Parts: sequence; C-alpha cells; structure tokens
Amino acid sequence: MRNVFKLAGVMCCAALIVMACSISGTQPGSGSALSRAVTTDALNKGIQFYQYNYCGTGQTASWRGDCHMQDEVVGGYHDAGDHVKFQLPAAFTAALLCWADYEYGLDVGSVITRFNNYFMQLGTTNFLYQIGDPGADHAYWGPPELQTGTRPSYKTSQGSCVMAGTAAALAAAYVSGNGSSTHLSRAVALFNAAEAVKSDAGYTAANGFYTSNSGFNDELAWAAVWLYLATDDVTYLNKAETYIALCNWDDYKWSHCWDDAKHAVIIMLAKLTGKSKYITQVERQLDWWLPGGGITYTPGGLPWLDSWGSLRYASAEAFLAKVWADYPLGSSTKKTSYRNLATNVMNYVTGANPR
Repeated sequence: MRNVFKLAGVMCCAALIVMACSISGTQPGSGSALSRAVTTDALNKGIQFYQYNYCGTGQTASWRGDCHMQDEVVGGYHDAGDHVKFQLPAAFTAALLCWADYEYGLDVGSVITRFNNYFMQLGTTNFLYQIGDPGADHAYWGPPELQTGTRPSYKTSQGSCVMAGTAAALAAAYVSGNGSSTHLSRAVALFNAAEAVKSDAGYTAANGFYTSNSGFNDELAWAAVWLYLATDDVTYLNKAETYIALCNWDDYKWSHCWDDAKHAVIIMLAKLTGKSKYITQVERQLDWWLPGGGITYTPGGLPWLDSWGSLRYASAEAFLAKVWADYPLGSSTKKTSYRNLATNVMNYVTGANPR
C-alpha cells in the first residue's frame, strides 16, 4: 500500500487542480458557494507544488537546489516525498492536467513543458520507464540534494501500459495547446510501439509501487482518444472503441486514476459518439458516487473510497462529475446532482469540513 500513500503527492495535487479550475462560485447542494479567490488560491498553490517537486535543475525555492544530476535523463519530477521518477503516474498526471486545460482552459503550460521535455528523452521502442530503485529510495530519509548512490534506469520494449500512457499525455498536450507537432509525432510512435507488442512483461521495476493491475487496454484506449482529437483520423476513434470494449466495465466502483483510465475514456467516447452504451456507463459510475449510491460518506460529507489518498479519489471523481454535468448528454435531471457532488467535494477539500 506504500504506492498509493505516495500518490497523495503529485496526483492528489493534480486532481485538486483540475477540480478547482472547473469550479468557481457555483452553488453547492449545501453550505455556501466557493469564491473565486478560494479556487484561485487553490490553483496557485497546486501549480506551485510542482515547482517544489522538480528533479534536476531549475529550482527557485530557497530550500531546494539541483539534484540527481547523474540520472540518465536529468529533469522531470519526483514522484512525491520520495525521489523516484515513476513514468506511469507521471504520464497520468500530465494527461489529467492537459484534460483540464482542454475542458476549462487551465493554464498549466509551465508544468507541462517540463513534463514534455522529460518525456521526449525517454525513447520509444526501448522505453525508459523509471529512474531510481524504489526500495533503496524509501530507505533514504534526507533531501534529494544530498542523496548519493546509484540511480538505476529501467527500460523495456514491452511496457504497453506506460508507453501508451505517455502517448496519451503527449497527444493531450498537443490537443490542449501545450505541445507541438514534435510531441504529437512522438505520441504516435509510442502508441504504435505499445500496440505492436501489447505486453507489460517488461514493466517490472515498479511492481509493488505502481503495478499496472488494469493492464494496458485502458491506456491504449486513452491514447487513441487523444490521438483522434489531435489528428481527426477516425482510425484512432475506432481503436479507442475496440480497446475500451476489452476493459472490465463491471469494475466501476472506483475513479479515474493512474492505474485505470477507462472511466475517463468512456466519458470522452460518450461525448465524441453520443452512443447510449457509453452514456449509460458514465452515469452508472457517477451514480455510485452520489449520496445513497453505494459509496461510503463520512459524517463530514466526504465520499470516501479508500484510506490511502482519500481526497485524491474524491477530487478526481468530482472532476469527472463536473465534466459530465457540463455536457448536454445523458439525464438532464441528474446534472444538478453531479454538479453538487463536484462542488461539495471542492468545498470539503478547501475547508468546509468538521476539522
């Protein structure tokens, strides 16, 4: 469970940012509306968090400095409080931030530029998916600037989940205006490499920390959606539909996360195709998160999925709910409930809670 504990860092921050960018001054189901000042402050602090998590050079914080200059690829971001550079959650985070920009105009250019610069140095068919040994790293309890010892690189040609996930991030950067045609070309190459092998046999160094339990079909579908939006090539839309059909749709009692992109894919496919099977599944998943829908609610009003990174899950789901509530598909009578879910979670995260 150590892996999901760490996710309270980079990806909890991403979920908070994307939710905050989509909600400002909307009337929640209970309590008072959030002010723009509150959401703007949350956004600014979230973006600042990424600056503090820089690996390599470029720090402006007085208490940070250059670190890990001997890495095979210098730069990028530390995973969280530890110093490993895990690519699967990094790609997820970058894609999620770009999705927020695509939907709501979130300004994440500086954050995504650093992600892009790092991703472009990882290769394609022999893909560098991790720098740092997680066991050794977790035994070190000091600042990254003073960390010594070997930082191994892990590469594979059989890591479809992480290769396709990175393809999705680069394509989403292009679509949202945070990337160039060069990034799109790399996204295509990575997608092709991931699709050619359809295997995660070489993605092993992250096991126990970021094991890909969902497999690679969800990431292939996620990448294909963004490649379709980037190229308008219907081949990618067809591929997205093919790969999402191979995912387990009955496993809906969770949220959009680093290991499972299918809920986001289904929302995007519903919007792109208008097909009833996608609309029904979107609302099946969202309804489970509503009060009385099945998920546990705390006495303070937080939908509680798991003890590790509870706000991360709630924030990610709030973003899904807001995106769907703002789109004219599905049940019009449920839109208010979905919007209230999003706003009430944001209120809770920013202080409207018993503590």
